[in-house]
Amino acid sequence: MRAAMFCLGVLAAVAAAGDLFPPVQVGAGILGPESARAAVDPASNAFIVFQGRDDPAARMQVFCGLSLDGFATLQTISVEGCDCRNPSIGIGQLGAVHLVFEARSSAGEVLYYLTNKGGPFQAPQRLTSTSGVSERCGSISVDASGGIRVVWEEYDGAASRVMYAIRGEPAAVLAENAARPAAYLSVQSARLHVLFLRDGGLWYVREGSAAALIAEGMPADSRYDVVTATGNDVPHIVFTTEAGVWYTARADGAFSAPVLLGAGAREPCIRRLPDDAVACTYIAGGDVRRRVNRGGGFEAEENLDPTAAVETEAVCAYDGAGFFHLVAAADGVVWYRNDIPPPAAAFSCDKTFGEAPLAVQFTDESTGPIRSRVWEFGDGGTSVERNPAHLYAAPGKYAVALAVVGPGGSARVVRENCIEVAAPRNRLSIPDIKVWPGAGLVRHPVLAEHRDPIQACQVAVAFRDDYLTGVHASLAGTALETLKPEFVAESVTDAGGGEKYLVLGVIIDVDPPFDGRMLPAAPAARALLYLEYGVAFWAPLDVRIPIELRNGIGAPPIDNVLTIAGAASVWPALAGGSAATAPRPACPFTRGDGNFDRVVDIADAIFVLGYLFAHAATPCCLDATDANDSGSVDIGDAIYVLTYLFGNGSMPAYPFPDRGIDPTADGLPECVCPAR
Repeated sequence: MRAAMFCLGVLAAVAAAGDLFPPVQVGAGILGPESARAAVDPASNAFIVFQGRDDPAARMQVFCGLSLDGFATLQTISVEGCDCRNPSIGIGQLGAVHLVFEARSSAGEVLYYLTNKGGPFQAPQRLTSTSGVSERCGSISVDASGGIRVVWEEYDGAASRVMYAIRGEPAAVLAENAARPAAYLSVQSARLHVLFLRDGGLWYVREGSAAALIAEGMPADSRYDVVTATGNDVPHIVFTTEAGVWYTARADGAFSAPVLLGAGAREPCIRRLPDDAVACTYIAGGDVRRRVNRGGGFEAEENLDPTAAVETEAVCAYDGAGFFHLVAAADGVVWYRNDIPPPAAAFSCDKTFGEAPLAVQFTDESTGPIRSRVWEFGDGGTSVERNPAHLYAAPGKYAVALAVVGPGGSARVVRENCIEVAAPRNRLSIPDIKVWPGAGLVRHPVLAEHRDPIQACQVAVAFRDDYLTGVHASLAGTALETLKPEFVAESVTDAGGGEKYLVLGVIIDVDPPFDGRMLPAAPAARALLYLEYGVAFWAPLDVRIPIELRNGIGAPPIDNVLTIAGAASVWPALAGGSAATAPRPACPFTRGDGNFDRVVDIADAIFVLGYLFAHAATPCCLDATDANDSGSVDIGDAIYVLTYLFGNGSMPAYPFPDRGIDPTADGLPECVCPAR
């Protein structure tokens, strides 16, 4: 196996030797993997490409794997009738992967390009349309705007030259009589810096400038690399001779005298650290080693020792977070390692207890590199946001879980009974009811439950009036009406899109002298007001018309608010509702009116008890007798009526207090109106 070593990426902090995590095998089953290259995207995902065979009789192919899935899936890249070799890889700011490789056949060598930009890898395409030449030693780079730069050697049978091209534009000659280019695209200037061999010497050229000789008498198998400093675009160069790896840099327009970094070393790679420090890695003694220059000269050599075997190839990269990625080939196997710590999942929340609906703000306090997260809130809700807010609508105790995934692994934390939601002390609701086309007057209740007496209220309702007519609010038949409120204001406005807003404001005692009148606490649902409307006779059947309480509607925005003692405003929980069209029943009824006299009173409770225990006649409408809407008639219905009348219990469910259609399905027979 040809010994080679390459390094690429941006180093933000040098990882200490020995901090590498256990290796993961790349490309299990691939025969003779070599010429590995690697690049790391902005999310610290490592991409590895190399050449090899998946069958002894197969031609050489290029394989590409990703650390995100542990290299479980390899993309195979091939060109019919060709051996594919020497891949080069570049990654854009958005994570798109770009590849260049050689396709060798009896007709010669040509370069192919492909990318996975926007999805799976596309089919390889010829890099150029030039005929009659060999193309090799391709090197690809991606600039900050996503532009593709490629440098390669072109040989026409008589001479070699170094070519370069920006993807989509014609190729140009960078250096004549030149071979084996090694290129680096400067982040600072967006210019190419290229090393190449010419007449036995190592030369350097910056795009748009004249070439300069670096060293003479270079061995035929010499390796070299270049990087530039961030602040001043100064090139730093490493190269090999028979003595080992050497370093030089240009200062004041001239290159410094080369310094020996590693005796007997080969395959150098040099990359930039923060503040224009540089790190050089190379292979010596079968191990990957590194030296760092932070401005005061190169520090002592570190032995990175990626595997116990003798490394024959190594590819290293530093990501933008400063983590180290290493790919090493030893004994015909490719391994990947990094020093990225696994994340530790943790979170906090701004509250753990409250009434429904309870809004909770969660904060991700996980540590370590993290690329994705999933929250589970315990009520079926999830989120992938970093710091989500979640609304708990129903009372209960909820476990919250946070799972995080990073390039170093995954972690999950669960907090049982993290959030406890109590039943709301204050609640407004509009029930779902059924109405029939042509109904002249429907009284649709707005129900209130409030644990404190209230001085005032404002109600905001959004509805569609496609089939509803004359929608307005009414206090008739409510406890509010008996208190003779001194301020009542209502408006209905067109919200556009077929929707309208109804807003009602009520203050019980606003004019002096103040007598302290208040609406008593209603721990069970009672009608705060009614929405009155007619239903158009042309309304189709089985149409659901939304009629719902909503905050922040109108101009200025109006919320649903109850004002309790001390002029304190509270925002109740909101629920419902709708009106669904259905055929008119033969006998509409009022729930709780078991004796069918159009009034719900103590006589109805006595009527239920007589039917159940005194062999009285069967009610003409069992649905009306089913006061608690349980789907059956039993002693609980008598208790429900008595509690409503004398014990501050909930009012009967719709239809009440007027006759209408039962909105809930049950097994009770249809009502038969008594003969008059």
